[in-house]
Amino acid sequence: MCNPQKVKIRLQTVLLLANLAIFLLPFGGIHFLRLYENELIRQTESELIAQAAFLGAIYKEQLREIVGEHVLQNLYGIKIEGSLFGTEDKPGFPEN
Repeated sequence: MCNPQKVKIRLQTVLLLANLAIFLLPFGGIHFLRLYENELIRQTESELIAQAAFLGAIYKEQLREIVGEHVLQNLYGIKIEGSLFGTEDKPGFPEN
């Protein structure tokens, strides 16, 4: 009868492979967390850009209502009397 040869793995080899797996696992975790952190940063940046665009559009529309369209097309950085948001009577804001 022909018996297939059994593969004998030494205990030393099994322990070495287990230790290598335990040793490499934290590096995989660090790599995953770096990718996750980068994705969170990209998402936060895109949300901040969207919020800035929204606030800029609101500010521009309010400025158009106060000053007028023809003035906005010709001037940049004009001084507006008063405040757009009603902060002139609150402490901490300098008066014009």
